[in-house]
Parts: sequence; structure tokens; C-alpha cells
Amino acid sequence: MNETTQPAIVQTLRGKIFPGEASPGRRLAEARLAQWLGMPHTPLRHARTI
Repeated sequence: MNETTQPAIVQTLRGKIFPGEASPGRRLAEARLAQWLGMPHTPLRHARTI
């Protein structure tokens, strides 16, 4: 996995949470999140650890 992928995913999620596209504390199913962000599941799994 690209070392910049995890921070990019975190930044993207923060960018969606702060303007209200996603609610803080809301549970997001991995499959739905992957589809929403247009990326594979594996980088999301790794990014969740940040």
C-alpha cells in the first residue's frame, strides 16, 4: 500500500465530516464507505487504525 494512502483517506473523511456530509461518531459500513470514497476496502481497513 502506498504510504500516502492512509493520510489521504483520513483527510478525505475529515473533509466530509466537518462540513456535515458525515456525522461525527456515525458508524460507516466498510463496503458503503469504500463505495462512497471510490476506493478499495483494503486501504480503508489500514486507515481505520490511524
